[in-house]
Amino acid sequence: MSFRLYKPKQRAIDNGWLVSNWGNELTSIQDWQADNVYKTPDGGVSLVLDGTGINKPYAGGEIKSADIDTTGTWSWTAQAPQIVKGAIFGMFLRSHRDYSDRPVEFDWEFVGRYGTTAVKVTVHMYEEDGSHISNLAQTFVDLGFDASKGFHTYTTTVTGTSAVFMVDGKVVHTFDKDDMPDGVWYSAPMRSYANLWATDPDKAGWSGVFTGDYLPITARILRAETPGMVYNPPPVILSGTAKGDSLQGRAGNDLLRGLGGDDRLMGRDGDDRLIGGDGADRLQGGIGDDTLSAGMDNDRDVFVFGSDVGTDTLVNFDPGEDVMLMAIDGISGLGARAKPHSLWIGYPGDDAVVRGDLNGDGVVDFKIVLLGVDRLTADDFVFS
Repeated sequence: MSFRLYKPKQRAIDNGWLVSNWGNELTSIQDWQADNVYKTPDGGVSLVLDGTGINKPYAGGEIKSADIDTTGTWSWTAQAPQIVKGAIFGMFLRSHRDYSDRPVEFDWEFVGRYGTTAVKVTVHMYEEDGSHISNLAQTFVDLGFDASKGFHTYTTTVTGTSAVFMVDGKVVHTFDKDDMPDGVWYSAPMRSYANLWATDPDKAGWSGVFTGDYLPITARILRAETPGMVYNPPPVILSGTAKGDSLQGRAGNDLLRGLGGDDRLMGRDGDDRLIGGDGADRLQGGIGDDTLSAGMDNDRDVFVFGSDVGTDTLVNFDPGEDVMLMAIDGISGLGARAKPHSLWIGYPGDDAVVRGDLNGDGVVDFKIVLLGVDRLTADDFVFS
C-alpha cells in the first residue's frame, strides 16, 4: 500500500504518516525538513540527508505513523543509504509522555561508523524514578549482506514480556527483562518512525565524525506496516477551583472544567470538552474536534486556535465580548468567501461557521461552529 503522507499543518490521515518539519533535539547541526521526505513512483518514501538546512547547516527526513499501538508487529521494508560517518538511519518504535509516564523505545539503527553490513538493535526504557536505561550489552547484528544494495524487511514484534527483532523473517535477536538493568520491562503505546540524520561532533565515538562530505545520501522505504489498531487513551477529567486554574488534558477525549476564576484550559490531543465557567477564561482545544464552552457571565473569554485545529464547536460565545485568537501562521484575511490563507464566515441555520485555509489552496482545512451566533465582525477575532 502506498504511503499516505501529511504535514504538521494538515489534518491527520488514518493510517497515514506525519512528515517532521521542526528541530531535531538530538543534534545541534541538523533539523527535520519536509522537503527532505518525498514519495517515490513505486509508492514508497525516500528520506534525504543533505546540506540544505534553513536554521542549521544540514537537513534530514523523518516520518512517524498516525497509528499508535502498545503490542504487536511492526515492519519496515527498506534500503539503507550509502551511509557516511556521523550519519544515522533509524527505524524504530517510540512512545511519548502524552501516552505514558514512562516512555519506551525499540530501535533499528544503521550507524555511520559501522557501515551498512551490521545494524544496531536497542531497547530504551526508564526506571520508576525517571532515569533512562537501555539493554545491558550493546548489540550489533551482522547481517551477512550490504543493506544499501537492496531492500530487506526489518521486523519488530513487541509483547508484554519481550521484543523480537527479525530480518527477512529470520529472528536475529530477542530482548526481555533479563537484558535490562534491574529486570525492568513494561509496555506503552508507541508510534512507528523512520529517519535519517546527522550527529554532533561529540557523538563521534559512537557514530563517527560527520564532515558533511559525500552528501546527499538517501534511504528508501518501500513500505512500513503497523499492527493497525489505533490506541485510544483513557480520558482525563479535571476540575478547577474558585480561583484561576491551569488545566491540561492528555491524549484522550478529556473533560476540563474551570469552575470559578480566570482559568487556562488546554485540551491537547483527542476530542475534548472544555468548560470555562465563571471568570475571564482562555480555552484551547488543540488537536481533535473539540467543544469549548464559555461561562454565562460578563467576562471576556478568549478561544485560542492553532494550526492543529480540527472541527471545533463554541458554546455561549458572546460576540462583542469574547474573542477568537487565531494563532495560525499565514492566516491574513477575513471575509465571506473562500480565499487562500484566509478565514470566511457563513451562517447556515441558527449558527455561525468560520472556515479557514491553512496551505494556500483556498479549500477549507478547519471549521469552527459557533452555536446560536447570528453575526460576527472583525472585532470578534484577534490574529497573532
